[in-house]
Amino acid sequence: MLSDWNKKLLRLLQVDFQNKLPDICARENMTLPLRSDKYYANLVSERFQRLAQIWKQGQPKLTAEGSLEAAEEVENRMIAQREVVAKAQRHYSRRLHVRGKLDTKTNH
Repeated sequence: MLSDWNKKLLRLLQVDFQNKLPDICARENMTLPLRSDKYYANLVSERFQRLAQIWKQGQPKLTAEGSLEAAEEVENRMIAQREVVAKAQRHYSRRLHVRGKLDTKTNH
């Protein structure tokens, strides 16, 4: 659940983003389909939740000795977690790729 403060902050971010979006689109010479305020509210909220999760994972944890991790230990832990996730994603992607090739060979 989001606190009232977080809800107000996300609303301000949403309004700021929506106000800047036409200038960004004009500068990049692109057009976007019209979206509702709810769409942009969800977009900002989901981004906030992902960032909050990353921030939470980056907080020092207690070591076996009972002290907090040093900044370098936190960084190493987060890098190791990212490598595990990246490896799993590559494995999954490879499986989909191989499966796609096998499916196309059996259909011909």
